[in-house]
Amino acid sequence: MHIEIISIGNELLTGKTVNGNAAHIAKKLLEQGFSIKYVHSLPDDKTLLNEAITTICNRSDLVIITGGLGPTKDDLTREIVAKVFRRKLETCEDLKDDLHKRFPTLSSLDDQSMIVEGSKLFENKMGTAPGFFLTCTNKSVVALPGVPSQMQAILESEVIPFLEMKYPIKERQYFHEMHLYLLNENTLDPLLRSWEEKYPEIEVGICPSYGTLSLYFQIHADNKNLAMEKFNPLCKEIEKKFGTFVFASSDKSLSQSLQEEMIQKKESLVLAESCTGGSISSIITKNAGCSEFFLGSLVTYCDELKKDFLKVPKEVLDSDGAVSKACVIHMLEGLFTNTSASIAASVSGIAGPDGGTVEKPTGTIFTAIGKRGEKPLVLKLTTLGAKSRKVNIEYATNVVLAYLHRYLKHGVLERVDL
Repeated sequence: MHIEIISIGNELLTGKTVNGNAAHIAKKLLEQGFSIKYVHSLPDDKTLLNEAITTICNRSDLVIITGGLGPTKDDLTREIVAKVFRRKLETCEDLKDDLHKRFPTLSSLDDQSMIVEGSKLFENKMGTAPGFFLTCTNKSVVALPGVPSQMQAILESEVIPFLEMKYPIKERQYFHEMHLYLLNENTLDPLLRSWEEKYPEIEVGICPSYGTLSLYFQIHADNKNLAMEKFNPLCKEIEKKFGTFVFASSDKSLSQSLQEEMIQKKESLVLAESCTGGSISSIITKNAGCSEFFLGSLVTYCDELKKDFLKVPKEVLDSDGAVSKACVIHMLEGLFTNTSASIAASVSGIAGPDGGTVEKPTGTIFTAIGKRGEKPLVLKLTTLGAKSRKVNIEYATNVVLAYLHRYLKHGVLERVDL
């Protein structure tokens, strides 16, 4: 099927809002074997919407639209779709009664009760604007509200089951992913190139991030089991060559994978963060159940707190500085002295964009990672002088999580040169 997504809203074209709706729709449809050909972001402009929706509908089997279903003057989706399909807008009395019962104080319900003639409604249990499906000859549209929580609920509970029934596909597109850390694209490139001849029916993609990268496999198959049979040789090659760098073969995050290892091995973790400012602990605590292993984090940003709370000697701060191997070692020791944690990590560096020197440029970061009673691994990381504070913090966060996971999962605590 040729499927395209249209996301409507001026905020999507100004950079104020990231188009997360399109990403969510594409991911959920791909899981069911439906692939997306194009994604469009369009403004709240009647002329442009009419032109674009007409063109896209004429070349697609199915168009999925998000946004523009509300009661305000810039919500134009129903009006435009009705015009493109040459249908009337009419009041749905059942919808009107339901909305008045659920939202008795709202004044815009009569407008929200207007639907495109001949459309199938998808109930919106969280808001006032229902989704709908409309088809005519060779063009079909699914329209969904732009509010992410409402869109996601309707998509997963009603739209996807409806599409599976409406468009039965014998050979679907299936998808698998593997996530690795502490490697770069160049390291994997020779292996990926060899797959082009060995597995021509499988599409392979690679998506690098800061300290991590993801591999994506896609194939057309009759069912998921057959697809996984095709994927397994590739997965085994990755496991054989880079096994201690794999943290997940699913959509799990690095922090979730670390949590599983920590709980399974009955370890506990404490952190001391300086330049990362609590970023590592923030990511860890996003996962429910983290209290089973995570004791907490001290954000000792200034030298005074490093000295008073973690007992970093003044002479170390004066001679080596807060951004040094000596400092993060003492920070780690302070954590073990003052907590019951079995594993700890400390981080101190220059996140930037200013503050760097010739000896320690922006992006210089030191970390110490270790288990109580054992010699820690002490690392000097560098982002090659990156001036982006966000990049430096994200890089340091992912690398620390990666080393922790590699140690817990594979028993390896040694430096990897990225």
